[in-house]
Amino acid sequence: MNGFIIGTGRCGTTMLASILDAHPEACVPPETQLLFEYMGNGPALHEIFAIGVQYRATLAKYLDFVQKRCPCDLRKYFDHERYFARMTYPVATLRELMGDFYTEIAKAKGKRICLEQTPWYGLGIDVLRELYPDARYIHMIRDGRDVAISFARTPWWHKDIGKNLARWAFEASLIKTLCEEMLAPEQVLTVHYEKFVEDPESELRRICRFLRISYDPRVLEPGAATDYRQFAKGHAADVASPAFKSWSTTKANPVFKDSAGAWQRCADYDFSRMPLEAKQCLIDFGYAV
Repeated sequence: MNGFIIGTGRCGTTMLASILDAHPEACVPPETQLLFEYMGNGPALHEIFAIGVQYRATLAKYLDFVQKRCPCDLRKYFDHERYFARMTYPVATLRELMGDFYTEIAKAKGKRICLEQTPWYGLGIDVLRELYPDARYIHMIRDGRDVAISFARTPWWHKDIGKNLARWAFEASLIKTLCEEMLAPEQVLTVHYEKFVEDPESELRRICRFLRISYDPRVLEPGAATDYRQFAKGHAADVASPAFKSWSTTKANPVFKDSAGAWQRCADYDFSRMPLEAKQCLIDFGYAV
C-alpha cells in the first residue's frame, strides 16, 4: 500500500515522517518533490506529461531531472536509477512512469508500505487519485498561527506573518476540501500537530491502525527517528528551524514540541486582528480563536 503525508509545510510532516521511517513495516523517503509544480518552483512530472514533452525524454533526461529536482540525493535512500532504467522509452503516461515507484521503494527497504512526505502533494489529490487510487493520506494540521511564525523565521519565505497566515488558511482549507470531495473517508486521517507532540504514543497507535500496520514502541525511542539531513544536498540541509535542527541532532526526546503554542508568545503580529478567512479556518480545524 502507498500513502502520503500531506499538509501546508511547517506543520510537522517531517517529524512524523522521520518517526514512521523507523517503523519495521513502513518507510518514508526524504521529500522527492517530483510530481507537481508548486508556487512557481518549476514544472515537475505532472506538468511535463500534461504538455506532452515526455515523448522526447530519454532515460538520461529523467535521471537528470531527478538529480536537479530532488532536494535530496535520492540515491542514498533508493536506487531510483535502476527503477527508471527498466522502462521502455519514451514513456507514454505518468502512471506508467511512476505508478510502481513507491511500491518499489517499499520492496527495496523490505517493508510493506511507503509514504511520500512532500507536503504540497495535498494540493494535487486529483492527480494522485488517478495514479494511486487506493493510497491513504495523513493530513497533518497545525495551528496556522504557529505555522505563520515558523515560515517568517525561514530564510526562503515571507517575513510577513499576516501573509503566511493567509497562505496557511488557503492551503489548509483547500486540502481539507479536496480530501472530502475526492477521497473515501477511510482513506484520510487528520492528525493535529499539538495532539501528536502532547501524546505521541496514542497518536501513533491511531496512525498505525489507519495504515494497517502494528504499533511498534521502538519508533519513539530517543534517537530512532531518521535524520533526513543525511540525504539533503546544498541549501536543502538548512531549511529546518534551529530548534528543529537541535532536536534532530540530540534526539533527547522522541518528538519536537518546543514551538507548540509559539503564537501566544509572539509580539510581532496581532492575532486578535486576523483576517476572517484565517479565523474561520482555525475554527474549522478545532482551534480556539
